[in-house]
Amino acid sequence: MQLMENEKALTFNQLLTKLQTINLTVLKGRLERGAILQHIKNNKLYVNYDSWVERWSDFLDCINLNRETARQDIEIFQEFSYYLTTNPLLLQKCSYERLIRLLPVVREKKKDNHSVDLMPLLEMSVNTNRK
Repeated sequence: MQLMENEKALTFNQLLTKLQTINLTVLKGRLERGAILQHIKNNKLYVNYDSWVERWSDFLDCINLNRETARQDIEIFQEFSYYLTTNPLLLQKCSYERLIRLLPVVREKKKDNHSVDLMPLLEMSVNTNRK
């Protein structure tokens, strides 16, 4: 995935700087943040951050990011980024809040070992008027 490939080439300090400058008002920014956070977490780049951090939760506290928000950003990146980045119209029209509401549906289907076709869900979330 292109978002993740760009993040792998950056140093940890560059990733932190990018986290601080991402525009979170657009969905693409949320996806970028999810990609960066996932990369930092998977590679445990946070260890010894600020010369004392050993745990993911301590790192999130240091950068003033709520654990649930970080988890949601990572999960939204994992589940939806491929579909959203390959369909610019969906990326433009889909809202972060709607994706958060889709996460339990996706989790439930995966838990029951059902295959999940995300495109209809994403299109429905864009086209429906209901809040």
